Amino acid sequence: MFRKTGIAILLLSAQAAAQSPMSLSLAEAVDHALKNNEDILIAENSVQAARASVREARADALPNITLSGQYLRNIQRPVFFFPSFTDPNVQVAIRVGSLNAYSTALSLSQPLFRAGKVGKAMKVARLFTRFSEEGQRSTRGDVILAVHEAYYQVLLANRLLEVNRQNEAQTLRHLERTRKLFAQGQVSEFDTLRAYVSSMNIRPAVIAAENAVEVTTNTLKNLIGVPYDTELELRDSLSYQPEPLPSLEEAIRLAEAQRPELRQMQLEVRMRQLNIGIIRADILPSLNLIGTWQSQAQSDRSDFGDQGFVKSLSAGLQLTIPIFDGMRTYARMDKARAEHRTAVYTLQKIREEIQVQVKSLLYSVEEARKTIEAQQGNITQARRALELAELRYREGQATLLDLDDSRLALNQAQTNYYQSVYNYLIARVNLDRALGVL
Repeated sequence: MFRKTGIAILLLSAQAAAQSPMSLSLAEAVDHALKNNEDILIAENSVQAARASVREARADALPNITLSGQYLRNIQRPVFFFPSFTDPNVQVAIRVGSLNAYSTALSLSQPLFRAGKVGKAMKVARLFTRFSEEGQRSTRGDVILAVHEAYYQVLLANRLLEVNRQNEAQTLRHLERTRKLFAQGQVSEFDTLRAYVSSMNIRPAVIAAENAVEVTTNTLKNLIGVPYDTELELRDSLSYQPEPLPSLEEAIRLAEAQRPELRQMQLEVRMRQLNIGIIRADILPSLNLIGTWQSQAQSDRSDFGDQGFVKSLSAGLQLTIPIFDGMRTYARMDKARAEHRTAVYTLQKIREEIQVQVKSLLYSVEEARKTIEAQQGNITQARRALELAELRYREGQATLLDLDDSRLALNQAQTNYYQSVYNYLIARVNLDRALGVL
């Protein structure tokens, strides 16, 4: 019996643990996304592939060694033609070789001069690795930004739901109070009906706010790789903490120094320029050191003959001079130069876009900050105005319209405040992304 009781307790504990909400801070949400997001994994694989391309480019500077073996069965042995000793005008066919031929060869080719093609290719490969690493940084920044935005959206949705529920509770309390006053003959039936309609009008806003919480929470779960049936409990709050802003000149300087997209474009400009030299090398001479070791044997039987294998060794230099390829290489050079100019123009365009983006985000942060400061005192005043309106209504000194106006004003003030805090946080994290901090 005790054993069964213990098992039941364990099962209940496990079920309770499975149903307990997942407590999540913003930093933990970012950590989850960086570990589980597919875009991050794709970027990491791109970096690995780029590093492999460096080894591939380095291989062009190393010797190429090939070992080959061959067996040949002469069904009809080959012939050579020689002039007849009796009549020079007559050619005599003489068969040579054996029925079976065996050979093994070891070949070596070592590049000595490629007009700088190998060195430039290795530089391009290294630059491409750095290009991929900057791409990984950019992807990482995008994911972090997306997590911040999704997390803040859930916080805002919860705050707005709280405001709407408070508003609904106020209207229900007011409805109950109005009904009591109507029973005492202190208010008209119109006021009672008006209070009932006001309370019912709030319900759609509450339902919409509840749906917004559900939608934004599911978006966050999908982004950080958490199952949809997991209940989240966000530990951070939608709070305003002002931080000093850099000057416009300082912000632009930081962005130009740290933005991964700008660094990527700078690297691409250098790669495009090196590519011109790589293509130009195809119209210049190249020199290779070559060597061959060979072992051969022939026999009419299934063995290797009486002499066995005969070895030979040779070495030399191979000079290749391109003469004419239909102007193909020159066309490739023109294309490479055009691609380099395009990269230069794109770099300048990105630099200008970053300047505009940083300037705009600085204004957005400052605008949100001023709006928050204006709304902070407005909530206090709106809450006090509602208290006075309720008191005056109970004393018969205010109308139902005055009470509704005060309630709506408080609801709007709270909504404006939380929306302003959200706008500030979003603008701030987008500014950090624009500066290359994320």
